[in-house]
Amino acid sequence: MDLYKRFLDDVNEFLGLLRKDKHEGKYTEKGFEALSSQYNCTISSYNYFTD
Repeated sequence: MDLYKRFLDDVNEFLGLLRKDKHEGKYTEKGFEALSSQYNCTISSYNYFTD
């Protein structure tokens, strides 16, 4: 259950970053890097959870 919670937390963090950038109406290189990093964490959490 802990792995599932971590996965959901990572998804929530990713979506929060995406909503923030969308709300601001601009996408910066720094924002893209943060979003990309969080996306990779989310995918990693998912893969770890499903294995």
